[in-house]
Amino acid sequence: VPPRSQSRHRHEELSDRERLVLRYLATSMSYREIASELLISVNTLKSHVKHIFRKLDAPSRDKALANGRNAGYL
Repeated sequence: VPPRSQSRHRHEELSDRERLVLRYLATSMSYREIASELLISVNTLKSHVKHIFRKLDAPSRDKALANGRNAGYL
């Protein structure tokens, strides 16, 4: 069994909020529209997106969605 830090680094689970943001990313909504819908600032949304991209090892929205689907989040 690998040490906890290694396994977490390889595949860290998305939080409930990050899962919600990922579902919004699957729509055609802009960051501004998503932030407004979630009642958060665009900067807070960008922070969530940055964490999603890191956790899903994705450099872009499209890749995050593909990896999210593969991981069972969508």
